Amino acid sequence: MIETTTIYQAIANWLQETTDFGILATDDKLIIQYCNKWFEKHLNLKRHDTIGKKIPDLFPEIIEENLINYFEEVLKTKQTLSIPSDHNYLIKIPYINKKISEFMHQKVSIYPFIYDNFVGTITQINDITLDKFATQKANECAKANEEWEMTFNAVPDLIAILDTQHTIVKINKAMLERLGIKSEDAIGKHCYELVHSSKAPPIICPHSKLLKDGKSHTADVYEQNLKGYFHVSVVPILNKEKNIAGSVHVAHDISERIATEQLLKNLSLIDDLTGIYNRRGFIALTEQLMKTADRLKAKMLLLFIDLNDMKYINDTYGHIEGDQALKNTATILQNTFRESDIIARYGGDEFVVSALQTGYINHQTITKRLNENVEAFNLEAKKDYQISLSVGISIYDPDMPVSLEDLIAKADSTMYENKYKKKRKINNH
Repeated sequence: MIETTTIYQAIANWLQETTDFGILATDDKLIIQYCNKWFEKHLNLKRHDTIGKKIPDLFPEIIEENLINYFEEVLKTKQTLSIPSDHNYLIKIPYINKKISEFMHQKVSIYPFIYDNFVGTITQINDITLDKFATQKANECAKANEEWEMTFNAVPDLIAILDTQHTIVKINKAMLERLGIKSEDAIGKHCYELVHSSKAPPIICPHSKLLKDGKSHTADVYEQNLKGYFHVSVVPILNKEKNIAGSVHVAHDISERIATEQLLKNLSLIDDLTGIYNRRGFIALTEQLMKTADRLKAKMLLLFIDLNDMKYINDTYGHIEGDQALKNTATILQNTFRESDIIARYGGDEFVVSALQTGYINHQTITKRLNENVEAFNLEAKKDYQISLSVGISIYDPDMPVSLEDLIAKADSTMYENKYKKKRKINNH
């Protein structure tokens, strides 16, 4: 079985080698800690020339465009921010095709990154130059010539020209291929029939909004028939009388971006060593579980677990074996609890678990099962030392609510009492 940390490392390596967008990580002083190969490709900058430099020193245009405030806001609020579209770029990057644009147009998101005591930012830069170019070109369709027609079908984004009745007037090659149909099967059909398989436009339809107010609109949506997530934009087409004649509908595939955003979110909640949740992930998910307990009027168990003799293992067998003992403990916990239960490494050699209590899941049965799984592991592993756990349990009762902080403190206190009793019992023998 492949370890979770190995999988995450493989994903990280894949992101490094293959992503077509930039990833830039900094600490809380905005000193660059990481950048992927995308920057080398587009800025001719080697990573060793980038890492360790302050963002403003390396990219002064961020100061000139007053964009440094967004980084500072993310560090202050710990909330994700997207730089407004009126800023065409974060970093001034020459565009490869000067006929399209002098500089790369960018969509930029800045994420907070918190891991243990480390606070920083992760910036994601997407090249949307072609998207803007495609929209501009499509909006001139009434005057299109042969050259425009070639460009229209060469653009990788999915483009359709719609009239005021949601009827498809023109559709490009990329969209036809994604739908798996021919042009004659699309022209004259309602867009919602082909794309949404519905009898009317969906509520979120940006084209419907455009017909009401005459303005451009955008939306990020998942399209089942197109098999992916898309950033959809519509711009109005005006006739000679300046009335709305329809719209240019452009769908840019953002499936990879959505997957990466989810990965970045997951990475900030996962413990690197064991592959289970970290403290931040545990607190966020357990707070939600407490709300579920309130709604269901069900009790919730919280276990605070300490791996005994961790210092002895490290001092006697080395830190690599100590790390392995932590991984083995995480595996034992995963084999003991349900998939719906929340298992985390709280810090150092401490673990925590939260679980809704049911008829057959209570603190007696869980403690019994955990002890049996620890004993079974030690028999099979046949190591020179044994995994030994001290456990403390607290119970959340919706009829007598307390804070998560209090629950953890009570379970922690109970764990130390049990640890002391176990040591005293061993010493008496």
